[in-house]
Amino acid sequence: MADTYTYTARSVYNPKRMAIFTLQDGHLFVDFGGALLEQVERESPAREDAEERLPALLKPTSGWLLQQFLHPFNVADVYARAAEDGGFKVTAWLRANGLRSVPAILHWKQVDNPESAQNFTAELNERKKLEKRRGRFPGLLDYWATWIVAGFALVVLAWQTVRRINRIENETGERA
Repeated sequence: MADTYTYTARSVYNPKRMAIFTLQDGHLFVDFGGALLEQVERESPAREDAEERLPALLKPTSGWLLQQFLHPFNVADVYARAAEDGGFKVTAWLRANGLRSVPAILHWKQVDNPESAQNFTAELNERKKLEKRRGRFPGLLDYWATWIVAGFALVVLAWQTVRRINRIENETGERA
C-alpha cells in the first residue's frame, strides 16, 4: 500500500457530486459516488418536468452496475486535466477484448481543491511514464473505432472492385 495515492474530486457547486480516485500498482480505482450517475441522469430526457429522470428504484442498481463495470483502469488508459480556474476532467477508456472501446468521462467545472487536482494529474502522468503495459496496438490501432472504420473501408473497397470488374466484363463481353 506504500504506492497508493488518493484524490477526492468534489464540486464547488454541488458537494454531493464527488468521486474518489485511487492510484495503486499501475491502476486507477474509482469510487464514483453519485458523480457519474448524476451526469447520466442529467443527460437523460425526462418525460415531464415534474417527473424524475431515473426512477428511484433504478438508482442504487444502476450505481452498483456502473461501479462494477468501470474499474479498475490501467493508468495508460486514463487522461486527466486540471485547469488553473479549478476545472477538472478525467477520461478513462473502457477496454473490450484488449482494445479501447468507450470513454468514461467525468468533468467538474470547478473542484473544491484545484491544487490537489493538479497534484493528482501530475502524479497520474508520472505513473503513466513508469507503466510498462501499453495498449495492445500502438496509437490509433488501439481503438475499436479504428478497426470498425478500417473494416468498413475494406468492405466498400472490395464491393467497388467487384463492381468495376463486373462492369469491365459487361463492356467487353468477356470473362477474365
